Amino acid sequence: MSFRPLFTKNKPIKPASASRRRRRLGSSLQCLEDRRMMAGDVALLPIEAEYVDVSTLAPNTTEWTLDPLADFEFAGGADPFEQQLTASGEIDPNDLIFSASIVPTLAQELDARYDLMESDDYHTNCLGQNERWVRSNSGGWFFLTPEGDFFQWRGSFNNSRHLATFDASYYDNPDLIAEPETADVEVVIEGDVLKIIPGVDYTGSFQVAVGATNGFGGATDLVLVTVTPPEPIDDFKAPTNEDDPGGEEDPEELPTPPPVLMVIANHDFYYQEYADTRTSLEEAGLEVVVAAASTDTATPHNGSGQVGSGEVTPDLSILDASADDYSAIVFVGGWGSSMYQYAYEGTYDNGYYNGTEAVKLATNELINDFVDQNKYVTAICHGVSVLAWARVDGVSPIDGKTVSAWANTSPGSDTAFNTTRQEIEYNGGIMVESGSVGVAGTAEDDVIVDGRIITAENYDSASVFGDVIGEMVNDPAYIDEIFAEWE
Repeated sequence: MSFRPLFTKNKPIKPASASRRRRRLGSSLQCLEDRRMMAGDVALLPIEAEYVDVSTLAPNTTEWTLDPLADFEFAGGADPFEQQLTASGEIDPNDLIFSASIVPTLAQELDARYDLMESDDYHTNCLGQNERWVRSNSGGWFFLTPEGDFFQWRGSFNNSRHLATFDASYYDNPDLIAEPETADVEVVIEGDVLKIIPGVDYTGSFQVAVGATNGFGGATDLVLVTVTPPEPIDDFKAPTNEDDPGGEEDPEELPTPPPVLMVIANHDFYYQEYADTRTSLEEAGLEVVVAAASTDTATPHNGSGQVGSGEVTPDLSILDASADDYSAIVFVGGWGSSMYQYAYEGTYDNGYYNGTEAVKLATNELINDFVDQNKYVTAICHGVSVLAWARVDGVSPIDGKTVSAWANTSPGSDTAFNTTRQEIEYNGGIMVESGSVGVAGTAEDDVIVDGRIITAENYDSASVFGDVIGEMVNDPAYIDEIFAEWE
């Protein structure tokens, strides 16, 4: 997240001379006398001098500073966070008036200044620079580069005005600029105490500007505040012989589920959706096996959250995968996942996204086998389009299912499909709005379980996506129903 200071240093104002202050004050007092005479109450406030000699007043020479604040981090979902504000120097803190406000992010400032528009189509690569375009309500155009640089269009790339630099996630989702999220947080000052009150389900970071004044001068400080998820409350306690003194043996342990099969594209898979999902699955105690069209090294989308190259070597080809060996299947997003779309009849501009008939057929048969065995079939972001174009008994496995997925642009092709949403809805899927699941306005928990279909919106949702799959697969009822014959 980008932050910009709310307060800047102003040029000092030259104080008025003593004679000028006397004239100004005398004029103000004379004006007050005239008004009272007109009102007929001059006797209530006799004016005995034409002016007051302010040179006799003691100047304000108090020196003090606002004590700096360290960055805050606290768990949400509980009591408000409180921090006492203090000052040092020749000042009584009781003589200070404190203030605090949330500093707008750079994206919020740009949206407020240019009134940017959210869109379902950001015209990717319209002028051949892999740029993505955002429009203003006033008619102006702006564009993002794959590196996250944001420009105001001025007739040519060379003449365009550079406004900001974001991380690559803003290029992947320009809505982060066109419709920036607002922190669900209340900041309050009570005397000399700063109180930060987050919404019940809010997590994230934001910057707060804290100020203080004694009427003659002021000071400010900036502090970064991070609200982390609340500590989980685990009320479950497995039964033991101590809980049941009459028991003679420990209950029989359930078998460990077999691995989860993750399918990525050999070209342009979304790295963060792969890595965060895999991490959550492994933290749930599940082994992960990676498949692709071939065992050749798989390369991710540029700027999709990888450290270094982000290359992954698949464990096996999808041609050799069998549903019998796995507890669930996961299709990772990224435009490269288009290569697994069985019933898609168009041709993509990027040849890597077209896949082979053998790979598409093997993918569809694998999905059918998972469905026949009543195992979880899951996908994230553009990977949900693979489920959309699959066919089980002649229809898509998500026909009539509620799903979450990437709503915006899909790869260029010779078809009328311009967005992933169009592909999903064409095949009967019921797609929710972005950020509408769980905490409103965030995609972090946009994961939907509809029967044995689990879907998630995008890379923001990947960690929770993996958590949900792990929970479902490790559920004793699921294990007992699907894997009772395992040893």
